[in-house]
Amino acid sequence: MRWALRLSVAAAAATLIAGCGTAAVPQTSSGQNGADAGQLPGGVAKACDLPAQARPAPGQGLTGPAVTDLTSGAATHGFSLDGGQFSVMPPPSGDKPRASRAQAECEALAAVAPGGEPLIYADGVSGMAVGYGLVTVSPTLPVDSWQGYYPDITLPTPAPPRYQSRLAWVVVFRVFYRADCTGVSQTTPPSPGRSYTGYEYEVFIVDAATADGALSYDEAAPRECDGTGLFPPSVSIPVELTSVRWKLDSRGSHGSYATVTAYVPPCLDYEKKVQLDGDLVMVLAYGQVGASCGSPRPVTVRVEPARGVQSVWPTLAHAPTGLYLTGSGQGLPL
Repeated sequence: MRWALRLSVAAAAATLIAGCGTAAVPQTSSGQNGADAGQLPGGVAKACDLPAQARPAPGQGLTGPAVTDLTSGAATHGFSLDGGQFSVMPPPSGDKPRASRAQAECEALAAVAPGGEPLIYADGVSGMAVGYGLVTVSPTLPVDSWQGYYPDITLPTPAPPRYQSRLAWVVVFRVFYRADCTGVSQTTPPSPGRSYTGYEYEVFIVDAATADGALSYDEAAPRECDGTGLFPPSVSIPVELTSVRWKLDSRGSHGSYATVTAYVPPCLDYEKKVQLDGDLVMVLAYGQVGASCGSPRPVTVRVEPARGVQSVWPTLAHAPTGLYLTGSGQGLPL
């Protein structure tokens, strides 16, 4: 995974959106998608408030076929990457997604890549293109491991879902490798070199019927500031962040800490220790996108005082539950 995004102000605010298998009452969407954020098959509420789309950072916006081919509906002409390792083609006229475009966008923006970089940051830099079509991804591509990338995650890396002419939503961002670059500012555009003919795409893929089976495809991209040559194409299994419900159990002496019981689906990992944000307690669980694995299990989480404060507040507030869109300076739990 090739990451070191230059963040724009658009990615600065943290946003919570209801859904993702929680007991929260869904919010009414007031974003650009309006009533498009409806329900998934089976009546599972997935409504959400999407952040307003920002203008791409100078010189860093999406280019290439995704811009004209993926315009919120069916792919118009189709395109492929890396000699056919990835392709999206127009679907037959009768093939329509049951999962909404808004849900696909929500899942993408609540996802993080190996290393903990949220895709919402990529949206703040390059913008995104969204559409659906028949998606094929080569099954021979290397799969990035979860171990050693995601903080504290103990779950094994899932097997990648198979995409062979499968109807899917695709959400395309532009990412570029800038790690350890000297003399680079937030507005410096990428310089892949004249010999590179790709688009530096990061493609988030999710099943168009169920909004699960998420896969992230990394187009081959130049190393830029880390030697010559290209990073080869690869795939990864995105991780999704979800704020879960909790109840207070106990407090330490003089309010030095508190313990809460959080309710986490059995197939997800979770924060073992959280820090207060004022009086707000948020417990994040993380695992595969759209995971559905039975009733939540009770787990114990330690709550630490807010930074610069000696004790937890007498009254603790519950953060909204649901998909979590990471804000500036926040990533996976540490």
